[in-house]
Amino acid sequence: MPTIKHTDGHFNKVIAGARAYGSEHDNVNVEIQSPTSATSYDEQVNMIETAVGNPSTNAIVVAPLQSDSASTLIANTDKVVIALDTDFASEKKSAFVGTGNESASKEAAVAAVKKAQDSGVDKPTVLIVTGVQGDETHEARLRGYRDAIEAAGGQVLEVQYTDTMPDKAAAAMEAVIQKYPDGVDAVLSIADDMALAAAKVIKDSEINKKVVSLGSQVTIKDMETEEEEEYTVVGTTEADPMADPPRISNESPVGKAILGQKVGSVCKVPTPAGELSYKIVSIAKPSAGKKKKAAAKE
Repeated sequence: MPTIKHTDGHFNKVIAGARAYGSEHDNVNVEIQSPTSATSYDEQVNMIETAVGNPSTNAIVVAPLQSDSASTLIANTDKVVIALDTDFASEKKSAFVGTGNESASKEAAVAAVKKAQDSGVDKPTVLIVTGVQGDETHEARLRGYRDAIEAAGGQVLEVQYTDTMPDKAAAAMEAVIQKYPDGVDAVLSIADDMALAAAKVIKDSEINKKVVSLGSQVTIKDMETEEEEEYTVVGTTEADPMADPPRISNESPVGKAILGQKVGSVCKVPTPAGELSYKIVSIAKPSAGKKKKAAAKE
């Protein structure tokens, strides 16, 4: 009886249970087959095909990475087939073991919205990062997320289809950060590795708001006149003093002085007329147009 599934933390426990059952029953041989990642679709397809065609295999327990593929692969088998964790439609399927994608995602969405509301957000905004458009599993999780978010008083800002690829999830998260400079209150993903990719982008974005770096939009205050000025720090070739706000080079006197500094830092800028002092008031990532920026401030 092969059990076929990517071995993440959750399924390590499932696999331990399957092996324990095999060790307790001499007439049952449990074989674990795991694709190398949650996006190794072709690898899992080959595993299922081999199991279906193996005359010594009597039963197959499969948690498909893509439910439509599983339905096709077992269409002509007479073996016992059990769907695990992720359900799929097939007359050949004997049973489904799991909570169901739609119901499980509803519970997750309700928890996410409640946490945001508990922190003081009246109508939380949510980004949903999903997988392959039209895939039965992914669409079920998306329905659960969307229905529960709206029912709980939240708002779905966007749904990003990323083909269950972490790199695409990261790119989608970067685009959303630029599009919504005021931020979103929650990000829900249909797969762990996609969630981790999106989380890394968010973490890196927050780090970049804590210190001045290339691309930072910085408000500084002249310590003598108390006048505030806003700049975007860029590379030398991108500098443009006529932009709104002005784009200053990281090699300019002001750029050199504030690069790597935190909010509240007082920086000394040498000039022909003498040394000037500027205090960093806020640091933000650049935003489109004149929208309000999500920034670290004093």
